[in-house]
Order: sequence, then structure tokens, then C-alpha cells
Amino acid sequence: IGAEGQFLIGALASVAVGANLGIDSPWIGVPLVLGAAFLGGALWGGIAGALKAWRDVPEVISTIMLNFIALFWISALIRGPLKNPTSGLPESPEVVEAAYLPRLSDLGDFPGYRVHLGLLLGILSAIAIWILLTRTVLGFKMRAVGFNPDAARFSGYHPKRIWAASLALSGAIAGLGGGIEVTAITFRIWDDFSPGYGYTAIAVALLARLHPLAVVLTAFFFGVLDQGAGLLQRDLGVPLVVIYLVQGLVILMTIGMGFHRPGEPGKEGGEK
Repeated sequence: IGAEGQFLIGALASVAVGANLGIDSPWIGVPLVLGAAFLGGALWGGIAGALKAWRDVPEVISTIMLNFIALFWISALIRGPLKNPTSGLPESPEVVEAAYLPRLSDLGDFPGYRVHLGLLLGILSAIAIWILLTRTVLGFKMRAVGFNPDAARFSGYHPKRIWAASLALSGAIAGLGGGIEVTAITFRIWDDFSPGYGYTAIAVALLARLHPLAVVLTAFFFGVLDQGAGLLQRDLGVPLVVIYLVQGLVILMTIGMGFHRPGEPGKEGGEK
């Protein structure tokens, strides 16, 4: 639930660093800015993890509250110390050019394309998370605590540490997404600059059945729907609500496929 706030904090961190870089090399600028976004998201997710681990605060409640805190914090900063002095609008300064992520159009004759290096970083992140969860001891502990914290505790694991680490890692990935959005698309932040990517990510994860590699495909599907919505509305007059309806129906059908009737053949509790 907290991905939206972590996305916003990652974007904020990337602007705070990227707008004040005194270097000209993208080989240094891009890693620094994205690293700041990664750490900012990890910190924001780690707050929820610490509250869950040591005060037993439900992560759903804490992350929702942190989402609004991040939103209002950005709103205050872009009207105060982070406001662009050359603009009359409440927005931040642009990040320096050394922090720009390369685009496909930078590599050849592809005018008008906004595909950028963030696509590759997203795919690599999904692969890294899959390897972590399925091929490492830490990943096994994370899955064990997620399925049954009491059984994991009985097995000698430390659920509190795992909760904190999991939420911090989740926040780091969301924060990285915010940094990519700034360094590749918007180059600055303003009120409501995020169209709700963090909330869309929940639907993407549900459609992927929480599988890290499947997330790549479902994210692409949602991206096609999102971009196609504008074309359908402009060329055919199809309301945007139709696209949202399609997204909702796909998610509901996917969730429904995970349930079965008691006694269904081949399932637990039925005939074998």
C-alpha cells in the first residue's frame, strides 16, 4: 500500500540531489541521483517496517499514513526551500543534464520515443528480486515469515528483522521508480506529479499473482492500456472509464481463478 509514498520520496530525493549536482558526467550523476532515490525509498519503507516490527503497527495503516505525509511534505517543500526560483508555479528546479537517463532516441534515429534506460533497470530489478526470493537464504526467510510468522519464529528466524528488511527493500525499489520518473520523464516534481503509479503497482502485482518475473508482463499490459486509453479517447471518443473497467475486470478474473469450490476434484479436500 505504501509504494506511492515511497515513489514520491524517491522522486524527492532524486530532485534534491540532482538539482544541486556540480558535475557534468552522466556516468557519475545518474548513479548518484538514482542511488539517492533508492535510499530515500528504503528509508520511507523502513519506517513502516520498524513500526511493524517493534510496535506491531499494521503496515497497511502505517503505509497509508506515510503516503499522505510524503504527499504533503513535497507540497510544502516545493513552496519553500525546494521551490524553483525562476518559476511562478509551485514546482522544484530541474535536475541537471548530467542526471538525465539515456533514451532510445539518444541512441539512434528514433524521434518521438520516450523509452529510456529505466525500462532495463525495471526488468533487472524484477530478475534480482526473483533471484533473491527463490535462490537465497534471506529470500526463503522472507517467504517463510510471510506465510506463517509463528512457524518461522519456531524455526529460529527473527520475524521482526525480516519484516523491517522486506519493507525497506520494497521501499527502495519503489523509490528507484520515483527517481527514474524524474531523471527520464519529468526532470522536476510538482503537486500531484505522480498519476498514482504506486497504487497501480498493487493492481500489477495482483495480476501477476505476486510473481516478480510475471510483474514485467503485467506492467507492460497496464502500460499499453494506459497509453492506448489516450488514443482511444482522442480518435474514437471512448471514455477513459472503459479502460479502467477493463483493468478492474482483468484483476477480478485473475483473483477469482485463485479460488476453487470445496470438493472440487484434484483439489485439497476433494476427490483425488
